[in-house]
Amino acid sequence: MTAARDVPARLGTPDARRCLQLALAGLWLLDAVLQCQAFMFTKGFAGMLAAAAAGNPGWAAAPVLWAAHLAGRGPALANAGFATVQLLIALAIAGRPTVKAGLAASAGWALAVWWLGEGLGGQVPGVVVHTDYAEVGVKPENLRMACSGRVC
Repeated sequence: MTAARDVPARLGTPDARRCLQLALAGLWLLDAVLQCQAFMFTKGFAGMLAAAAAGNPGWAAAPVLWAAHLAGRGPALANAGFATVQLLIALAIAGRPTVKAGLAASAGWALAVWWLGEGLGGQVPGVVVHTDYAEVGVKPENLRMACSGRVC
């Protein structure tokens, strides 16, 4: 029988790759926690998603508007689902047996968030990029909507 004090010695210290995986899991956990803010459970969340479609060509904007429409029909349910997916990705990456599935889900979800939540980051050809905000990936219309009258 292995004593509890022998477990860390048996597992060893994590290598650099595992440390990066755990850092990524931590970021997904943080993302899930931030997704649970009160604002995200309101129709304002759907409006924030819809604003990401502005300035994109139709083929890029249509899926963004579709996602915003779905989120607007049931914002609490949609947001709870998003937070749950992000939490599950964090747990899958943190667990050794599920790390590969977690990394694959992470890549797929990140791509979906980039397209449906951020409108491809304004990087589609033919899209006007506001260079004042391009370095930090912020669009002025998203700032106005996120602030909604508060000092940001």
